[in-house]
Amino acid sequence: MPIKVGETAVASATGIAGSSLMTIADVGSIMAEVNVDEADIARVVVGQQAKVFPAAYPDQPVAGRVESVAMAPKSTLGAAQSQGRSYVVKLRLDDPKLALRSGMTCRVEIVVGSSAARPAVPIQAVLSEEIAAAKDKDKDKSQVRNTSYVFVVQDGKVKKTTVELGLSDDTNQEVTKGLAAGQTIAVGPARLLRELRDGDLVSAKKPEVTVADVGGNKVAGAGR
Repeated sequence: MPIKVGETAVASATGIAGSSLMTIADVGSIMAEVNVDEADIARVVVGQQAKVFPAAYPDQPVAGRVESVAMAPKSTLGAAQSQGRSYVVKLRLDDPKLALRSGMTCRVEIVVGSSAARPAVPIQAVLSEEIAAAKDKDKDKSQVRNTSYVFVVQDGKVKKTTVELGLSDDTNQEVTKGLAAGQTIAVGPARLLRELRDGDLVSAKKPEVTVADVGGNKVAGAGR
């Protein structure tokens, strides 16, 4: 049960040996602790820059740097363990001006890889589909794989273009192969884009959405 102001602090007040009465935090040196999926953890190293978005201040990111990366995955129980593993990454925040408190939740974007510009498109422009691959020699059945594609607009007509994807954030998806900066693509709700066919006529709305150059890649993590 919580300890209130004015009460006498008695060891093991809850009847459990070693129970805590309070937690003292040094707010002069705030750290963020986030969980990064095992698919992305190899890209995270000490010293990388990051942006921390506290849940209490979603529009005011705080700059920080990676302080440490766990060597062992975070222990999980039950069904969560079978859904993938995550590794704890700790970040030191650079003199936050916000009234941050211990235990707050946050979202983190860690800049990984090189700072070279890479083509990126809005997430809603990318669609995926399953296609049958060649049959397995040892098994009498076809393999199914997912492919991603976008609709490139040329001379007022759309062309379905297969792309290879990289990392992504909340709004943009990196395209590693299949597009070049400056190309115009169709963007919209997935239910409308899936109705398009090669050669369909489209008209552009202002401003047009083109493939953008973005510096650096990002790995997303959630934590506190």
